[in-house]
Amino acid sequence: MDNAYQWVSFYEALADKLLAYSDKRNELFELMKNVRAEQPLMKYLNFEREDWWGPRNHHMDPLTVIGTLNRGTTDANRIKLAKVLAETFGVELPAPVQFAGIPVLNNMNSFFNGPDEIWELFIQAMESAKTGIFSDAFKSAFEKAIAVKGNGLAYITMGLYWIRPNVFMPLDGNSRAFASNQYGITAPSGNCSGEEYVAFLKTLKAKVNEISPDLTFPEISYTAWMQKDNKAESGSNSDFSVVDEQQQRAAFKQWYVNNGGSANSANTISSAIGKARLKDGRAIFSIADFSVLDSAIKNSGLDGYFQSSDGDYVKMDAVFEIDTTTQRDDLKSGIKYYLSFLKNTGAAASSSIVKSAPMATANNTQFAKNIILCGTPGTGKTYSTVLYAVSIIEEKPFEAIKAEDYSAVFARYLKYKEGGLVAFTTFHQSFGYEEFIEGIRPVVSAEENAETGRDIEYEVHDGIFKSFCDKAGTPIGGGTSVDLGIGKSPSVWKVSLEGTGDNPTRTECMDNNHIRIGWDGYGETISDATDYSKDGGSTVLNAFYNRMQIGDIVMSCYSSKTIDAIGVITGEPEWHDEYQHYKRLRKVKWLVKGINEDIVDLNAGKTMTLSSVYKLSVSVSDALQILRKVKPTLFTQNVKIPNRVFIIDEINRGNISKVFGELITLIEPTKRIGAKEQLRALLPYSGQNFGVPDNVYLIGTMNTADRSIALIDTALRRRFSFVEMQPDSATLKDVLVDGIDISEMLDTLNKRITVLLDREHTIGHSYFLQPLKADPSIERLATIFENEIIPLLQEYFYDDYEKIQLVLGDNQKPDDSTRFIVKKTDAVKLFGNADIDFPEYYEINGEAFKRIDAYAFL
Repeated sequence: MDNAYQWVSFYEALADKLLAYSDKRNELFELMKNVRAEQPLMKYLNFEREDWWGPRNHHMDPLTVIGTLNRGTTDANRIKLAKVLAETFGVELPAPVQFAGIPVLNNMNSFFNGPDEIWELFIQAMESAKTGIFSDAFKSAFEKAIAVKGNGLAYITMGLYWIRPNVFMPLDGNSRAFASNQYGITAPSGNCSGEEYVAFLKTLKAKVNEISPDLTFPEISYTAWMQKDNKAESGSNSDFSVVDEQQQRAAFKQWYVNNGGSANSANTISSAIGKARLKDGRAIFSIADFSVLDSAIKNSGLDGYFQSSDGDYVKMDAVFEIDTTTQRDDLKSGIKYYLSFLKNTGAAASSSIVKSAPMATANNTQFAKNIILCGTPGTGKTYSTVLYAVSIIEEKPFEAIKAEDYSAVFARYLKYKEGGLVAFTTFHQSFGYEEFIEGIRPVVSAEENAETGRDIEYEVHDGIFKSFCDKAGTPIGGGTSVDLGIGKSPSVWKVSLEGTGDNPTRTECMDNNHIRIGWDGYGETISDATDYSKDGGSTVLNAFYNRMQIGDIVMSCYSSKTIDAIGVITGEPEWHDEYQHYKRLRKVKWLVKGINEDIVDLNAGKTMTLSSVYKLSVSVSDALQILRKVKPTLFTQNVKIPNRVFIIDEINRGNISKVFGELITLIEPTKRIGAKEQLRALLPYSGQNFGVPDNVYLIGTMNTADRSIALIDTALRRRFSFVEMQPDSATLKDVLVDGIDISEMLDTLNKRITVLLDREHTIGHSYFLQPLKADPSIERLATIFENEIIPLLQEYFYDDYEKIQLVLGDNQKPDDSTRFIVKKTDAVKLFGNADIDFPEYYEINGEAFKRIDAYAFL
């Protein structure tokens, strides 16, 4: 082994020895305490200290033990310490003399915190490395260890890397930047989940195997460190992930001045940074020092956009991200100020400041607004919509999502679908505008007519796409709905509080956070037995009691055209007898009050009627636009309007002009709401001014081999980006059936089809992938060919069996016993000596599918 990486086997052997102390932790504590007493190089290990989680007495973990080798010290001292630990724990391998690619701890903080959490992680990590399976227990332990104060992502992943360097990758600044620059992989940051870390490892491993199959994680880590050193020596100051405080400050100061900042501001900011404590590449500030720093940045003129070396534009917010998460008990008022440059990628900002430029996406991952995945049957088009949807919603590179375990991605997809971020439909010949956008449908009246019974009424009904778009502006943040209380699928209601204009009921409702309506004469209890024939009101009371839901948006009607408040329903209907009038009440969280907004245009051009409560034609997105305009402080920097994905399977099976109508124009990226050329269309049934939000992505699938439909609508083709899904035989490279290489067999089949027909009628890998991976038997292969492949070829070649024989290689076989398609010439036996020239005919030879030698010519 190369001496530079001799440490790998030594560290692994040391980790194996430490695993034996999992049930002898007190013994490990005393052992290390004795070593510290005898070894001056370990004098920093303060076993008498008391941490936030309690006294350190009898608490020692394996990562802290190995961490004694990995501090900012000389290699000579590390060699001495390695020999001490080898002797202490009985490691028989020689102590390493070089330590290439090992990230090190901060000398002032060499303990790992939360010994129970660290032990659990250590045990699960060793088991995962042994089995090759990252279990749920490992992921859970990973999250618990990171959550302990004082640990952090960089420290925890460093520790995992030490114990099994070929399995785990550290997420120190150098490695993160290298993964991004070299492989285009965005490493997780902050309090990332175990699932995210495992996905990163799998993605990185796959990418490395694709480019340099023999490259190991230690070599990658060492290369990342060397590149950092080379940057410093060559004068490049773009890497803001270095651990050393002086390098970090100097790098920032030089970059700041180079990009147009004044030297005065640079000194002020550099000085403020110098007062912070550095931890894992972060600077932790007191509020006073942070205020100085924040003021200096705001007054610096660097509040525009920067252009990175790859041409993307990045705002100042992306260079300095503020997060108010507290760090330590002695710095509860502290603020983390991330010194991450250009979205933590370490990319160089090579040009000067641009004050007005287009904003790049949050992680430099961009998708077309409208995509169609097209290809032959079995190429995984519908399968891939799941991957694309999750990539778009999570704003992660498609390749990174694709490299993850599909079941984990699909679980997240289902969660997003349940949360309303994803919708799915399938087009067919009878699918129309009424189902997609809006239409009129009959409903049975709630009130009975004495002569005719229940009447049939007609109401405007939102189609699935319009309904999806109307809710697309709902924000999320911190895992909730930004604490606005808005529900998952809210409606927008109008409520009249006593009447129009100022009145006592309106004032009382605004002061006490609720709405009130009347119809007091019916009493407290409303039921099916209530007789509405005299006074009416059934529609209003049904809306108030049954249709209005917690989480819905309510607008207070001030005049026939204007509203004075917007709130969110937070309570169920109540009866309050203490009021003289308007005793029916629902609690509301008022988001804005005292406004004067005309909503006629948003309400399909209609003024508000006298009815106390009814659903408006105002969309949730439009209601949120009003809120954003009148009270922007509701939407803080932690608020996010998520991307939403609408999937249309078999998009070319629908009559596009019939289904999309005026939306064929509105879906264009430049015509979306919020774009420069935003456009709305007046819908024919509701009269609503409707537009497609910018955060809605359309994904369609199209089977190019489907000959039962006309060519795809030209208007649709112009507005969608097409992604061709080709058969991927590489996915079958490890699939063998009695020695038959299924990957090579599929390639042969598709080459023959391409020559005899065209490339749009090939056979997809999905026909073989899951069935044969689960059961690689000749019986399973025979079933696939007889029930799926042969019928597909019959359709492709219009029952031209001579060509089908050529595709299957039957023409090369010595006799009929192994031919899948057999030519029959026994018509004379069937019809006797009739004076007719009987044509040849073909039969499918079912027995051949079960013979392995029948597949030899594929």
